[in-house]
Amino acid sequence: MFDVTKFNWADAVVFAVCELVAIPMCDAGWHGIVSGEYVFNGVLANLAGLPIGVAGISFHWWKDKIPPPSREWIQRQANRWWPAAFLIFFLYVTGPEMYRRATKPVAISGAIGVMTIGGGQTSIPAAPVDAPRVYTNKTIHQLKATYESRTSLQADILIAEEKGKWIDTEGTFIDLHADGLVALENEHRDLFVCHFGSQWISKLTAYHRGETIKIRGKFEYVLDKSLVALTECELYD
Repeated sequence: MFDVTKFNWADAVVFAVCELVAIPMCDAGWHGIVSGEYVFNGVLANLAGLPIGVAGISFHWWKDKIPPPSREWIQRQANRWWPAAFLIFFLYVTGPEMYRRATKPVAISGAIGVMTIGGGQTSIPAAPVDAPRVYTNKTIHQLKATYESRTSLQADILIAEEKGKWIDTEGTFIDLHADGLVALENEHRDLFVCHFGSQWISKLTAYHRGETIKIRGKFEYVLDKSLVALTECELYD
């Protein structure tokens, strides 16, 4: 019968350490498999990560099979390092959400965008009307895939040169907001949003959910490693 009173710090520390190793490995491996770009590496990551995760969860029930000297060593290390282990585990669980809230940009509207930075706002001037358009050679799916199996900082560095470049794409129409923000989904099931100026609203209202529309827009950012955002968007045939 399950008795929580029999658990000790060694059980908790082994669980935390194993999950800190297993969860990132399995998460990165799964993304590699789903994206189709790192299938072999993804399978290896899951094959390595799953046993580690299971070992951490089940440690309490098989630790008695460990030789007493080794079991006592684990107990001593757990008593010594459990505060550090749980601090790292807490930061791992809460860190991404804290980072997202601290760096979350707002939608850019019209010719002049507004991006929240800290407690204030910074205006982003529009590019000159006659500036030549530079197009990216990446697709929406490739832009999003840059963030898979990488940290946000690593992906931001790799994708920096693509920001501000134009892209022609198409997607299934999902939703339209009053401020001209359109939500779409492409053939890879990647969600992305496009911001249109007010002059496009009347044309956009003619579309219904499920219809396919062609979009031309300027790449701005990838939010939460999953949502590609385009601005200064327009329709094209």
